[in-house]
Amino acid sequence: LAPIAGELPSAMLHCLPQATIVGLTAQGLLRKIGRAGNVEASSWAEADKFAKVIDVLVLSDEDIAFDHQAGRHYLRQAPLGVLTRGHLPVQIFTNRGESEIPVHPAIGSQRTGAGDVFAAILFVALARTGDPYKAVQTAATLASCWVRRNTSAAFPNKCELDRALLQLQ
Repeated sequence: LAPIAGELPSAMLHCLPQATIVGLTAQGLLRKIGRAGNVEASSWAEADKFAKVIDVLVLSDEDIAFDHQAGRHYLRQAPLGVLTRGHLPVQIFTNRGESEIPVHPAIGSQRTGAGDVFAAILFVALARTGDPYKAVQTAATLASCWVRRNTSAAFPNKCELDRALLQLQ
C-alpha cells in the first residue's frame, strides 16, 4: 500500500487478502493537501488501526519530518518497522528490538523514487526469503543502484533481484 495524500482510510483495510504480506509506505498518511492545494505534514491518527493489519511499515526520515520520537512510535506498532535514512544505516524495529543495517552509499543524482524502489524490493525480498534482515539488505543494495544510474527508467530487474538474494544466502 502506498497512499499519496491521506486517501487510504482504515475502513478499507478489511478488504485486504489475508494470505499475503501487507506492506505499507505511510508517507501519504503523514501528509495532506491543504486549503491552498499545497502538501502539508499531518499527524497519523489511525496508525494503531493500520498496525493491526499490516506486516511491514516503511518510513523515511523525511516522511516523519525527522521527528524520530514520532517515527519510533509508529514503527514499533507494526510487526516489522523499517526507517530509511538516506546514506545512514536503515533502522529495523521488530518484537526483538531495534537494529541497524548498513547501506551502500551511492553517488548519483537520481534520489527521487529511491524510497519507492527500496520499499518495493523490500516487500518482494521479504516474501521470497522470510528474513527481514536479508530483505532490508537486498532493498538497500538495489535502491543504491537506482541512485547511481541517474535515470528513472533503471528500476532493478528480476535478474538483479535474484543475484542480490543469492549473495545474501
